[in-house]
Amino acid sequence: MNKELLRFEHVTTNYPMRTNLSDFNLVIYHSETVGIVALNEGGISSFLHLLQTNDNILKGNIYITGKLVNSWRNSDQTQNNCLIIDKRNKLTQHLSVTDNLFIVPHSKRKSLLISEKREKKLAQWLFAKYGIDISIEAKCYDLTEVDRCIVEIMRGVVADADIIILDSLNGFLTAHSYKKILALIQELSADGFDFIFIANELDVLPNLINTTVLLQNGKELKTFYKQDPINEQKINRITDEFNKKAIITERKSSFTKTQKSSVITSFINVYTNHLFDFSLLIYSNECVLIQANTKVHEDIIELLAGYQEPISGEILFNGTVLKQWKKRKLYPAGIHFIFRNAYITMPFFDLSYVDNLMIGIQNKTNTFLVNKNFYNIIKKEAAAQIGAVAQSKDIRELSKEDLYKMVYYHAYILKPKLVVIERPFTENDYHTRNLITHLIKVLQECGCSILILSTYVTGKMDLYDKVIKIHNKRIVLD
Repeated sequence: MNKELLRFEHVTTNYPMRTNLSDFNLVIYHSETVGIVALNEGGISSFLHLLQTNDNILKGNIYITGKLVNSWRNSDQTQNNCLIIDKRNKLTQHLSVTDNLFIVPHSKRKSLLISEKREKKLAQWLFAKYGIDISIEAKCYDLTEVDRCIVEIMRGVVADADIIILDSLNGFLTAHSYKKILALIQELSADGFDFIFIANELDVLPNLINTTVLLQNGKELKTFYKQDPINEQKINRITDEFNKKAIITERKSSFTKTQKSSVITSFINVYTNHLFDFSLLIYSNECVLIQANTKVHEDIIELLAGYQEPISGEILFNGTVLKQWKKRKLYPAGIHFIFRNAYITMPFFDLSYVDNLMIGIQNKTNTFLVNKNFYNIIKKEAAAQIGAVAQSKDIRELSKEDLYKMVYYHAYILKPKLVVIERPFTENDYHTRNLITHLIKVLQECGCSILILSTYVTGKMDLYDKVIKIHNKRIVLD
């Protein structure tokens, strides 16, 4: 039987600035690549914190490689030899790849004096062994995101890390880059290195996962093993109480995905700094996902928002060249944007719930002022659709889910022709992703076309009518 790698035993935390663990139990063995699916945000930040630092805990014990490293009786604040790879760049930018590889704790060094020649030789050997095509002399500020992640992983290899944790890499890497990381991890796993994948969606976990743990509200909800495969139906059965909650009352619509009566938006041979000869038609009531890197996302948003014009090519909206539209008529009633982390970036927190819903209504109704009767109609309609939360004066007190509903219901009221949604599923837990998927479908059913910008194909595939993948500036075919 494999040796025990990690054990959380009835761990409970109470950190004021983190989501906490509650009687959390977890056992992981060597050579057992584990995926942890966060069904909500509860506990994941404390879990990651305790993997690195032996901070105070209210209850329980934590063991790493069979050794008790933390206990409710005694927390010595020491650091564990666990490495977390996430969207934050932890490399020293002005140093070379080699220098960054060998920034390791003194306890892991063979001697106080380290030979630069020996370091370079070892770095070259490691990179050659694992087929890594990165110059060991390169400065880290010149690295791409995927190369930065690879160097951080190899730093964990050099430091002989007990566990390397990969936290939501699909949220900022393209599918092509993510596959590159997985190929490396597969080789490292075969050589005895241990990995934990943190994800908020089941389908981004790689096939090399042996064990899948569902985490909800700081507790281990269920553990699945390779011989007992997990799917969304099983997750939904386990958490069906979430699905019973009313979100937004669905309205019947005469629109269907097959009724594409007109082209809403056209990109015709568009060139920008990050797009090469890009052409795309978006039909009425269609949901299109563009999978690309964040530079492409920025170009598309700036093009549609009128902040940037293509180097060449044309963009049409409702059959008219985009730049010929008056902005007052186009935004937000024609084209509406929902930005990444919308529950933080979109609300005006000094306004009430209904006042947030009223933003942009003047453009929709072609009036400078909105009269009180119209305001009361919106208020009454919101209460009927959303519930008592729509009466909130201080939206700072609302939950993340309530804020998401407000943002999407605002779009529902405006009923724009096109809703552009930037990375809606990134960094959101499983339940929130289900909520957002539902809210997008509600927008479709009221006649909106949807353009989703993502770095990875996420969410439920039946949501999308088209998936467009862009790599190296061009549309690619699988």
